[in-house]
Amino acid sequence: MGRANHLPREVEANPFQPALGHRYNLNLPSPLLAVLTDAQSFYNSFQLTASRRYDRGLSWQAFYTWSHSIDDASTNFSIEAVNEPPTTQDPFDRKGSRGRSGFDIRHNFVANVVYELPGRGRALGGWQVSGVASVHSNLPFTPVLSFDNADLQSLLTSERPDLVGNPYIGVCPHGGKAGTPSCWFNPSAFALPPPGQFGNAGRNILRGPGFAQFDLALQKGFQLTEGAKITFGVETYNLFNHPNFAIPRQLSRSVHRPGFPVLVYPPPRRLICY
Repeated sequence: MGRANHLPREVEANPFQPALGHRYNLNLPSPLLAVLTDAQSFYNSFQLTASRRYDRGLSWQAFYTWSHSIDDASTNFSIEAVNEPPTTQDPFDRKGSRGRSGFDIRHNFVANVVYELPGRGRALGGWQVSGVASVHSNLPFTPVLSFDNADLQSLLTSERPDLVGNPYIGVCPHGGKAGTPSCWFNPSAFALPPPGQFGNAGRNILRGPGFAQFDLALQKGFQLTEGAKITFGVETYNLFNHPNFAIPRQLSRSVHRPGFPVLVYPPPRRLICY
């Protein structure tokens, strides 16, 4: 368990006041980006490790981590904001942006195994098979509006919509099923807040699809001299050719604009090396 205080967060320090018809500070007619050091973060985790030391040609290790990180802001500067808005939605309500950290990965599992195959002689001896499995949750991200509904007149603030349903169920407007790569979340689960108001959808309430990759290697060693050995083999990365999708791009997270939240598939796919 951990807690941190006085973390930096960016805010629009001179927002437009729609009811008054001018910005917060009359002497500054333009937006003003400020960095405050009042943000907080909270972290909890559970870690489990299991292993087998080398015995009869077999050894393996397995690691699992459950973690949950919550904060008011995860990025210090706008250029670091990849999966969430760079600034606090309401500059006067810090806790209104409290939610999952932008780097919060809830589950993370890694395992590796090495097994020396039984056999004697030059042909059957010296073979070894090894593998690595990596499975983890994806990063969270924030649904945003594509326009300035609250009339802040800021270039950096991204406002959130109202959450009115489950974004992972139902049929998307184009006919695809929510929770699939062609429409990862259902835009119909969100609604526009009344003009001049902020939405009730929380920060980083959505999460990308999980990651899973299995690598396998088969190798054979040849003893050349007492102190020299050469190894030949084949290595396969992403053995099952499982597609691992990234979170939707920034524009695809806008819930009221043409298009749909499409996932991005980053290469490479299965890779075999000799």
